[in-house]
Parts: sequence; C-alpha cells; structure tokens
Amino acid sequence: MYKKYTLFFLMCLVGSLLHLPNTLRAQVSTSWQDVKLSGQGKIVIYYNPITHFIVKNSAGKMEGIEYELMQEFVRFTEKNYGVKLKVEYRYFESFAPLFDSILVAPNGSFAVSSMSITPRRLRQLKCSPPYMPDTEIIINSQNVPIVKDSAEFVRRFNGMVALVIRNTTYEYNMKKLKETLLPNLKIEYVKETKEIKKRMNNEPNIMAYTQVARYLAFRQGGFLMNRQKLFQIKKVGRGVFFPKTSDWDEPVQVFFNDPSFKPFINKVIRKYLGTNEQDIFWKLSNQNNPNQQEMALLNKEKELQFLELRRQKNEIIAHNSMRNYLIAGFIIAIVIALTFYYRFHIKKQTAEILKQKNKEISEQRGQLEKQTGALKYIAEELENQRDTIEDKNKLLVHHNKKITDSIRSAKAIQKAILPLEDKLEANFSEHFVFYKPKDIVSGDFYWLSDVNIDEKQERGQQKTLKYSAPSAIPFDPLSGYSLSEEQAGENAKYTFIAVVDCTGHGVPGAFMSMIGFAYLNQIVNENHILDPAEVLQTLHVEIHNSLKQAETNNDEGMDVCLCRVEALPNGEYEVKFAGAKRPLFYITNGTLHEIRGNAASIGGWQRQMQKNFKTNTIRLTKGDILYLSSDGFIDTPNPERKNFGTLQLKELIKDNSHLPLKQQANVFKEALKAHQRDVDQRDDITLVGVKF
Repeated sequence: MYKKYTLFFLMCLVGSLLHLPNTLRAQVSTSWQDVKLSGQGKIVIYYNPITHFIVKNSAGKMEGIEYELMQEFVRFTEKNYGVKLKVEYRYFESFAPLFDSILVAPNGSFAVSSMSITPRRLRQLKCSPPYMPDTEIIINSQNVPIVKDSAEFVRRFNGMVALVIRNTTYEYNMKKLKETLLPNLKIEYVKETKEIKKRMNNEPNIMAYTQVARYLAFRQGGFLMNRQKLFQIKKVGRGVFFPKTSDWDEPVQVFFNDPSFKPFINKVIRKYLGTNEQDIFWKLSNQNNPNQQEMALLNKEKELQFLELRRQKNEIIAHNSMRNYLIAGFIIAIVIALTFYYRFHIKKQTAEILKQKNKEISEQRGQLEKQTGALKYIAEELENQRDTIEDKNKLLVHHNKKITDSIRSAKAIQKAILPLEDKLEANFSEHFVFYKPKDIVSGDFYWLSDVNIDEKQERGQQKTLKYSAPSAIPFDPLSGYSLSEEQAGENAKYTFIAVVDCTGHGVPGAFMSMIGFAYLNQIVNENHILDPAEVLQTLHVEIHNSLKQAETNNDEGMDVCLCRVEALPNGEYEVKFAGAKRPLFYITNGTLHEIRGNAASIGGWQRQMQKNFKTNTIRLTKGDILYLSSDGFIDTPNPERKNFGTLQLKELIKDNSHLPLKQQANVFKEALKAHQRDVDQRDDITLVGVKF
C-alpha cells in the first residue's frame, strides 16, 4: 500500500511546485493596512535568547520583559483596533544573523533582544520609542583592577582581549576605543553573552562592553567581575525594531505613547529585575552628574555583594546540614544492610550448594538437547534465508520499477513546461536545442516568453511612513538599479530567452527547475520586471526567501544566462543580457564575441541579498547568432579526466558558425561524443542557439 502513497506524494509535490506563486499569495496577511481591512493577520517576532528580556524557561514557556511587552502590544492592538493577530516567534542562535534577517524581513516582522537605539540602526530600520534607559559600561576579569584615570586605563588595557558580538553597539564602541586609545587591543567575536561570562570567569585579561541591566543581572547571579568607571556610553534607550518597508508605524506609535504604557513597563521591569533595579536604571538615565550615577551604581553593587555573601553563607549551612543527614542515613543503611546480608547469607549457603549440583546435571542434559536441535535449526534457517533473499530481490525489482515509472511521469511534466518548437520558430529564423539530462529528469531548463507592452510602464516610488525618529531610505532589494527607466512606447514587444542551470541534477535538480520556471514567469509576465539585471536580482530574492536561506543551511541555487530581444524599426535587434555565472556567446559579422556574466549565483551559499547584476546591451543584425548554455557541456570529462572546456567550445562555435543551426547541433553532439567516449555523463547539458 505504501507504494501507492509514494507515487501520490510525488505527484502532490510536483503539483504544489507548479502552483507555488498562488500558494504564497494565499498566506495570512502581514500588512497592517490589510489587517485593518480584514480584521485579522499575523506578526513574526525575531529573537535571540537574552536572560530577563526574552527566553524560554525550564518548562519550555517564553518569558521576559520584551516577551510580555510584545504580548501586551498584541492585546492593545486587538482591543483598540478590533483585529485578531496571530503571533509567531522565530529563534536565532546569535545576534548577528537576527540583525541581518530583520534588514530584509517581510512586512509584519519585529526584532527584539535588548537592542539599543543608535543613529546607525535608525538609518537601517524603524524603531519604537525607547521603553527602557540604556547605559553601556566596561567590565573585565577580576585580575584587572579598577583604574583611576585614562593614562592608567591605556597602560593596563592595551593588549587585552575584548569580546564582542557582531552587529551590536558593543562592537562599535569597542572598535572606537581601539582606534582612539588602544591600538594593540585584540578583538574576538562570540555568539552570545553567556560566552562572555564563561570566558571572563575562566580567563585573565578579558574585557567587554555590556549594559547596566545585564551587569546587575550578572552580579545578582553571583558572577564575579570588575566594572570600570571610565568610558561609559549613555544612549537613547532600548526599543523594538522593524523593517523600513513595514507599515506598522501607526499601532506601534499609538501603543508606546499611550498613558498606560509607562506604568505597565515599569511593573514588568520590577518583575524581572527586582524592585530596586527599575529605579536605578531611571536614576542613571536621568542624572546628569557622573558622580551621582557612579554613587548609584556603587550602592547597588554593595547591596548585591551583601546579598551574595548572605546567599553563600546560607548555601554553606544548607550544605553542612545535608552532609550530616546523608552521613547519618548512610550509616543506618549500612547497619541494616549488614544485618539482612548476614541472615540471608547463612540461608543461601545451604541452598546454593544443592542448587549448583542440580544445575550442573541440568546443564549437561540441556547441552546435548541443544546441540541436536541446533543442527536441525541451522538447516531450516539456511533454507528460509534463501527464500527470503529471493523474495527481497523480487520486491526490490518491483520497487525500482515503481520509482522509475514515477520519475518518468515527472519527466513528462517537466518536458511540458519547456518552450515548444513552433514558439521558437515564430521568434527566430533558425534555432537548435541541445538538451541532454544526466538522469531521467533534469536540473537544467530553457525558457522563452514574449511580453507585449501596450503603454508606458512607470515604477512607483516607495512610500516613507510617518515615524518619530529621523527618516531614512527604506530597504530595497533592487537598490542600485535604474528603477526610474521608462520602457518603450506603445505596442513594443520583448522576447525573453534563458538557459538555467539549477543546483544538482535528477529529482532535486528538477524540483529547483520547477521553482525557477515558476518565478521567471511571475517576475516577467505578471510583475513586468523587464530589465534582465532586475529580473535576476528579483529571482535571487524570491529563491532566498522561499527556501528560507537566511534561517537554514539550505544552499540550493541556480546559474542563469538571460537575454531580452527587441526588434527595432531600422531592422536591427537590441539584445540586453545579464548572467549569473554564465556567459553569452554571439556571432556578428562572422566574428565570435563573449560577454561574461556576474560571478554571483542566484540563491545558494552566498547569503547577501544584493548581488548587483549588470545588464549589457548589444546591437545585432539579421543573420547574427546567440548561444546560451549551462556549464554541463564545458564540464564534461574524457577518460583522461580533462574537461571539454570553454576555449574548445568557442573554437567549435567559431569554426561552424557559417553552417545552418540544425547542422551545428549535430556538430556539437558529435564533438562532445568524441571527447567523452565511454565516460559517464557528469551533469545535465543544455546548449541553445538562435539566429535572427
């Protein structure tokens, strides 16, 4: 029965890939404007676990100042706007990937984790008003004393090891300190604050920046360190961040400026950091006199030292009491055990002698019976194993046929999406397609699409939403491209043609090819993104987001050779080309030319969102030829493990460009066959030639 389920699952998976764009549109809305209209929606909260701010407790439940803050935001929004919000929490192991992800996060995403409000972050993100003061101080290992002035600070700290977390204000402040005062300071990166605590407790000459709140939490937990009085950084405060493209400014501003907010947040701070901690934060934030700030911290440190001494004393008393109870219980248990053991031993000795004799007789008799039965069992087992092996071989053959039949069905589906011969003939005077998958289905595909422009296309400018902090340019995946360029006039026609090489081959490559095919159609035919470089950048963002490559180890991607062809009134053809690791070869006036693509792939292991693809423009005339290819042809090895190579392919094109394209296809096939000989094919092969 599970054979039928396997086939059904494959068919459903292929179907879901074909309808992927529609599925994405059917998700719950994350836009605030859509939420207000529909009355329901979803927000996603990115977080890196920070003690007292947002973390899972031992019972597996979320808690902390920022967790209760966001829960109250949801309740406030539902009460005041009459909407229903679904909340999803997205975990990040460290701060750096969290920060990178919130920069390109979709609408409705928020980032928390005790994040400081800085001018740089306000240029990159939107932020709520500060909910808590924020002062950063220098802490260090206990072996380094508290210094009195800047000269002593430079003498003692130059050459120490500073621990920082990437993309934090700690990193910025420590680098500034290194540039101005401590040129020999060694900066090392860690993922989490707990690594700073561990190394500072176990290693000498370690320093770091931290917030006053965390410093007091460390001291409250019994962690020993020294605090320097110099180079304290007083900042705006801590807030909740969200992308520049987000439209959630309205509910955020209303919630944080509501009269009920400050009593609520003060209550939450006292709950997690203690009754006195909340007061000392506001004192440090509001006092302009550094001596008063220092006295407030010193008083708090003395209080924590007294609590630590009292805790240690109580632990010693409890430890001694527990030790005494354990010793007494152990002695009593030994006496009882010895008594029972002695009585049991006397009875057991007599019974053991009789039992041993009976056992020896029984074992001898049993051994004879076992030897007789073993010989019979071995003969039967050998016969059964022979039958089992034959049955399994038949089952394996049957399974292999079922799987192969399923993949052949998938091949028919994949073949159906490729451009038809008559469509190629309608757009070009001659063409050939050399398409040779390594397995039944392929990770390569070629794509053709005609786009008719009935009126001028104009790109809209992104709206800058109202925000109390300084304005900044919203994040744009296509920043750097000429988005204001107007397209051709009425009745312009563009013909797009591409060869795409997806990561892998066989079934995994075929799945990626279905995704790439669907997104190319959506980007060009539905969204009318017509510049090849913009098409590749948009395709990269879609692949990056749909495969969740910012959050997972998924490194699937694709290389693309993409051309846009326009027939001009003077009889010439304007060809715009952009490539992702693939070049374009073309013949004009009998001469071979090559345009190299960008070194970056679509998706894959390169995590940056902005790839800066480039569009190249050439003018061709009737009789000129374009050649688009994947890397399968040039990477094909011979028995001596030497690849066919780009130079040999270029020579082959140049020497045979005068032939009709159908004859050229035969030349390419025969040349590859002569080179490869009896070596197995290593990758999918696609080579397309079109003539104007």
